Amino acid sequence: VLNGWGEHGPEDEAGFQAMLPEWELFLEWMIANRQNRVHWLLLHAESWPLWSAHADVEWDVPAGIDRPARVGDRRTIRTLTGRVHCHERVVEMVPDQRFSYEQASGLFTSHRGSVDLARAPRGGTDITWSATYRHALPLLDTPRRRRLQVWVHDLASYADSIVSRNS
Repeated sequence: VLNGWGEHGPEDEAGFQAMLPEWELFLEWMIANRQNRVHWLLLHAESWPLWSAHADVEWDVPAGIDRPARVGDRRTIRTLTGRVHCHERVVEMVPDQRFSYEQASGLFTSHRGSVDLARAPRGGTDITWSATYRHALPLLDTPRRRRLQVWVHDLASYADSIVSRNS
């Protein structure tokens, strides 16, 4: 986007026009929430279906340029079948460093997750996604860890693809 043409070169006006809405939304969120692109994706509920296994993530009170996301906000997460999977509440937000949430309803109400971000020494962002459960089920530890690893990989890959598409 920054060079003024679409993915297919200087003659790709249609590609350029197609990328503008996503780019404008990205910039709006960056300004509103003072975030890097990884933190932006965590807060931008509409992007979750593009990089996670969730079909829909929706803020109960929409966040944007006029009202940045904040601690106490809730979001609803739906499965691919459209069923409500859970409701989460934001419990901590540190710009460019941490996004933490707890499950407010659903199967694992004792679940608290945290995504920690740190600037990588050679550029980019290091991502650590962790979760704690008040009621431990050792049989589920390995699948839970694997799911978080997949989300970190998918989140980082999607963040990189936004930069590649829009630079």
